[in-house]
Amino acid sequence: MLSPAPAKYAQASGLDASRLKFFWGLGQRQGDHAEHCGQFLISRTMPRFYFHIRDGDVHEIDPDGLEFASLEDAVVDARKAAREMLAEKLIANEHIDGQRFEIADETGNVVETVPFKSVLRLN
Repeated sequence: MLSPAPAKYAQASGLDASRLKFFWGLGQRQGDHAEHCGQFLISRTMPRFYFHIRDGDVHEIDPDGLEFASLEDAVVDARKAAREMLAEKLIANEHIDGQRFEIADETGNVVETVPFKSVLRLN
């Protein structure tokens, strides 16, 4: 159970109180004095993004996902993965057309699409 101060902070900041960690006792301070000198350390989990692969009518679901600090970081990683996968397809002489990552958030909504062809640098 959170004491009133952290609970108020969680409510005021819009944080989920279950994700708020409160640490008391700085240095040698203890007891009531420590309560007045406590510091809040907020533990927020990073958002999880799922990299589903769409290839025409085939839809490969990513069941695990990865945590990233932001959607932008997830897109950077998806672009890197697309380059690696395209390289493997080129080496194997496989068809490259229409494959894409559909990046979904934790609720299942597709928030970004990264076509594999978008990472090619052709002149």
